[in-house]
Amino acid sequence: ADLLFTHVTHDSMELGKAIHELFEGVSWVDETDVEGLIEEWQQASSATQETKQRAMEQFRQAMASDEVRQVLSKPEGVVSLWREKHFEIVFEDQWITGVFDRVTILRGPDGSPLHATILDFKSNEIANDAELADIAEYYRPQLMLYGKALSRMLQIDPSKVTLQLLFTCVGKLHSL
Repeated sequence: ADLLFTHVTHDSMELGKAIHELFEGVSWVDETDVEGLIEEWQQASSATQETKQRAMEQFRQAMASDEVRQVLSKPEGVVSLWREKHFEIVFEDQWITGVFDRVTILRGPDGSPLHATILDFKSNEIANDAELADIAEYYRPQLMLYGKALSRMLQIDPSKVTLQLLFTCVGKLHSL
C-alpha cells in the first residue's frame, strides 16, 4: 500500500494515464494529425505541466517509429477498432473487470469476427531488450486473461487472438 502513495508511483501512473489519453485519440496512423491531437489533448488534460511534456515527447517519439506506425495502420479488409473499451465478464467463476487499450477486430464478409489483436500500451522506461523482455513477462498474465475474455466476448477461438504490448518509451512492439 505504501508504494501506491509514493511520489514516483504517482508520477508514473500520471504519465501512463497521459500516454493512454494520447493514444486513445489515434484511430489509424494515416488518419491522425499528431500535432493537432497533442494540442487538443493539452488543453483538456489535467496532468501537471511536467507530465504533459514527458507524455508529448514520448508520444511524438513513438509515433515517429516505423514499428509503431505499422501496428497503428489500418489492416486490409473489414475491421472494427475499439479504443479504451471497458469490460466486465465472469470467466471461470472469476469476475474480471478491465480496459482494452486497443483492439483491432478483423471481420468476415458476414461481419462475424475472424481474428482480433489486443494492443496494450506500456509507458515503462526500458533500458535494454533484456529488460523489455522481463517487463513483458510481468504483463503476460494480464494479457492472457484479457485474451481469454476477448475470445469469449467475440465468440472466437483463443488462438485467433493476438496479444501485443507497445512500449511507448522506446517505440517497440512485443508480441506475447
